Amino acid sequence: LRGVRPPREGIVTRVPVSFHHHVADDRPITPAGVEAQARWLSRRGYRTPSLADLHAHVTGGASLPARSVLITFDDGYADNWICAYPSLRRHGLRAVVFLTTARMSGRGVRPTLAEGARSPETLRNERRPEGFLSWDEVRAMSASGVFELGAHSHSHNEFDRRRPWPGLANELAVSRALIEREAGVPVTALAWPWGRYDDRLVDAARQAG
Repeated sequence: LRGVRPPREGIVTRVPVSFHHHVADDRPITPAGVEAQARWLSRRGYRTPSLADLHAHVTGGASLPARSVLITFDDGYADNWICAYPSLRRHGLRAVVFLTTARMSGRGVRPTLAEGARSPETLRNERRPEGFLSWDEVRAMSASGVFELGAHSHSHNEFDRRRPWPGLANELAVSRALIEREAGVPVTALAWPWGRYDDRLVDAARQAG
């Protein structure tokens, strides 16, 4: 972020996205890095719109301030709660976490860095159940107002193959239904696994809501 000049006040035409997966000391994006980013954005008057605000902007229904940025996290790793949440909350920023619902498991809410926890060892535990958020943590993140919830499919498969994925409709329906049932909030946003999609997949997502 060093050397970046914020836009002038006014109405934004494009909204930058700060895109994350892990936030941990054994990853390129560390808790200290996210803290620095959050502090930089906050001190320069950036706002983090909700998904509804962003949708209204891109569809022409409303405008956003010039200093707007969307912060996102893919997959639903536990370190999003443990390491990123405290900085976002401290600086009054919001983010979206897109959940791979088949990997959400367990119960209970782990302490965050602000509560004395240590940064987790994500390289060793990335695919283990403890490497992902519990549903209790998902609910806490949503209830805090710091995180909105979106879907990242159920199993994180690659759907943009030449032959149609036979379980695509179920993937989308199950992921959305699980989040809405467990967190009690509507889910209208989807981030495609691997960031790859085509018109056929977009149509399927619209049919799934």
